[in-house]
Amino acid sequence: MTRDQLHELAERLPDGAALTLPKAALLEALRPTGDGGPSSAETGIREPSPEILAAAARTSDAVLRVGIVSACLLVAAVRIAIFGPYALAVWRIVGMLALVGAVVTLPHFAVESLATFVVKRAELEAHTHKRGFTNPSAFLGLFERPLLLLSLVAGFPAFWALWFGLKAVSKWQHWDTTPAGRRVFGVYLLNNAVSIASVGFGLLLWFLLGFPRRP
Repeated sequence: MTRDQLHELAERLPDGAALTLPKAALLEALRPTGDGGPSSAETGIREPSPEILAAAARTSDAVLRVGIVSACLLVAAVRIAIFGPYALAVWRIVGMLALVGAVVTLPHFAVESLATFVVKRAELEAHTHKRGFTNPSAFLGLFERPLLLLSLVAGFPAFWALWFGLKAVSKWQHWDTTPAGRRVFGVYLLNNAVSIASVGFGLLLWFLLGFPRRP
């Protein structure tokens, strides 16, 4: 029995009830975690269930497929733009949609890979970064990046200040002054930097391909 299982079992007990455990089971439950960090019961963060992990993996596969298709269509649009004028207006539309699709999907894997690498290399607590689509912020990123890109294309850069202001207000209570809080904040900034860089690269491609934009 692990510490998390003991915590879950205790939560199920009615008020005033007692729990009897063999010595070996109790020692195993109270044994420190392998990385020396706090358990999920102590941090308030529980490990996702197998069903949640399976659903997150399916979502990741779907996002990856959309990203690959978008990248292939974008490469085709770039080739047409370089080696000849757009023969059909539909290719401009396909190119714009493919660019937006690539900005939506592909940076997710860059964010995930870099954050996971940093957590492992710096030996941070596992809960510093929730992996994949078990993290609600991963879904937020799918909507955030196209909004940021299209706000610049539409000539409304003030949306960036509004958006990041809302994000800061919604998260500031989780950024305490403890070392753990500062580490979470650092990984959060890193993830945002990768997303912003991907939006900037997408905007550069938008300009180079001559897609319509509002001055």
